[in-house]
Amino acid sequence: MIIIFLAILMASTLCAAFIIHQPYRSIHTPGCFISSNRHNLQTIAYRLYALSTNNNDDKDTATTTIIKDELASHYTSKSILSWLQKMADSYQIEEDEELLTVLTREGSIIIEDTDNNIEDDTNQLLKLAKLCAQTNLSIASHDFLRSKNEAIYNYGNIAFLSNFGYEWDEFVELPSSKCVATQEDVDERQKLLDSRLSNKANSSSDDDNDTDDTQSPQYDNLIRVRKDGTQIVLKGVHLWNVYDITLQQKEEQDEGSSTSEEVRRIRRQIEQGDIKAIGQAVWIDHIEPL
Repeated sequence: MIIIFLAILMASTLCAAFIIHQPYRSIHTPGCFISSNRHNLQTIAYRLYALSTNNNDDKDTATTTIIKDELASHYTSKSILSWLQKMADSYQIEEDEELLTVLTREGSIIIEDTDNNIEDDTNQLLKLAKLCAQTNLSIASHDFLRSKNEAIYNYGNIAFLSNFGYEWDEFVELPSSKCVATQEDVDERQKLLDSRLSNKANSSSDDDNDTDDTQSPQYDNLIRVRKDGTQIVLKGVHLWNVYDITLQQKEEQDEGSSTSEEVRRIRRQIEQGDIKAIGQAVWIDHIEPL
């Protein structure tokens, strides 16, 4: 496979010499729109290599997202970065897995231009923001902070907004109940959300061996409505609660345990009611028209 990759990379470099006089011509490849220059042709080579090594038979098609630095400013604003940190830490609390790992595995993501590979906390958070925004997985969240009566969306990535037909500015002011068509659907959806709030996933378990029984369920075939009124089907919906927490000691774990003492302490506080959810978030494997 390495030989194939090197051959593709060399071919892309040779092609660049022939089209360098057309720097603004574009090449369209599935999932991206890339200008024809040497750097981006090499990026395509990386993409083709990734596709050639993708052996995930569970996916209907091989999907690879190339993450770029160019991104709308609201996806990396201070408030969104802070919220994403809470989303990620809460996911680790409830699912015992890092959100960044899930996005990389489930979304088949390639990271391009990674800020010189500096692995400090700030850079890792920016990386998470780029992955959340541009993955092919639909990601959204709502909070309970701006209204006492209903949850309001406060985040939707590019895939989610496209699937639901909204622009960012209107979406982050929208009550999340507007994503269903009828009052009956609103009530059913609320039961699902309330059930997730009361479940708390792994928060009630201090035993790492019990986590398989307390993982949050995956919801399938949920009917939702786009802005234009057309209905869509959500498949593989992973829902978790978001707490006002920040994990400080992610690397300090007990020997032989995958769960740090800090995580266990926070889970106990959640179970005792000392820490309450301030919102909920989802990542969705696939959305299709009804």
